[in-house]
Amino acid sequence: MTTYDSLQSIAGHPLTALPVDNEVKLARELLAEIADLNIYDHGHMVGAATGLMLRLRSLVDAVTAERGAGK
Repeated sequence: MTTYDSLQSIAGHPLTALPVDNEVKLARELLAEIADLNIYDHGHMVGAATGLMLRLRSLVDAVTAERGAGK
């Protein structure tokens, strides 16, 4: 078991991470989207933090799957 919960959908079913290359591409796109958000806007920061948390979890799951770890 990892130190975080696996990716979960709203219904509680595990989600499957994309291949690492795709996850990295999506992470870069998210970083570009949130780069210019107003740091003083609470809603923007909560949204950015949530997006980053989910993307990082997905990326970690993709790397773990690619390495064959966590079996």
